[in-house]
Amino acid sequence: MANELGATELAAVVQELWRKTVLAAKYSVAVHDRVAFTDLQEVSKKGDIAHLPIFPRFSTNAVSSAGAVTNQSITLTDTTITVDQWREATVELVDRQGWQSTFGDSASLAREFAKNFGPRLAEYIDNDIFGLHGSITTNTVGDTGSPNPMSLPLARAALQLLDENRVPKTDRNFVFSPKAFWEVFGNDQIALAYAIGGNKSVVVSGPEAAPQLYGAKWYESPEIATSGTAPNVVDKNLLLHKQTIGLIMQKNFSITQFAKIALTTRICGDVLYGRAVIREEHGCVINTKS
Repeated sequence: MANELGATELAAVVQELWRKTVLAAKYSVAVHDRVAFTDLQEVSKKGDIAHLPIFPRFSTNAVSSAGAVTNQSITLTDTTITVDQWREATVELVDRQGWQSTFGDSASLAREFAKNFGPRLAEYIDNDIFGLHGSITTNTVGDTGSPNPMSLPLARAALQLLDENRVPKTDRNFVFSPKAFWEVFGNDQIALAYAIGGNKSVVVSGPEAAPQLYGAKWYESPEIATSGTAPNVVDKNLLLHKQTIGLIMQKNFSITQFAKIALTTRICGDVLYGRAVIREEHGCVINTKS
């Protein structure tokens, strides 16, 4: 039949459904999507380079008595991110009768795989992104030799450093380790506001409803990096404007069901991405006791 809907056409449709499932599952747990500049690109291979032009800051000049003005030289800073990370997750299902009785057909199984692949991908990229703290050197607060617990004064000190560097007040986000997060939440002022409901921005109900601290959203992530050795292990908490770190991710990542060579089913999900600190003065590392 000339106009039949064959396996090739159907496979393309199902593949797109899987991709959307991965994106949704990943976003439900990912912190980096909310605190870093994230862009989906038509990445074709490892080694591709994405260009992110940064607009310069203007200055002002005095107007002469004759009304003359001075032209400014505008030079865009070309910041590049190399797609150099390739991650995969592969499973092999041996008990065909068992998984078919649980999931049904192979398309249902693939969607279930996608739901689990997304969160694991998110956790890895969170860990990778927050591991870039070593490239944020202009702004740091907190002692690494004798670290202290997270506190509101440390949060204010980090915000002040960004203010002094004229970093926009919008799109600022704290990312705390679980310990630092609950130390902040244990502050009497924060706890009281939450208890009486006087400050709705303090209410915590997952990443979509992040509380605010002095106008900046704050998130919890167990993927925050650490440094040092016991008893002075340091959590590398972060205050990030959204332009501090850039993430370029492959738009059309794939989930593949391998051809059968035995009575097993193998499914693989893989994605290419690259990340870099693009405006390090827009971020601050907050060192606290782990």
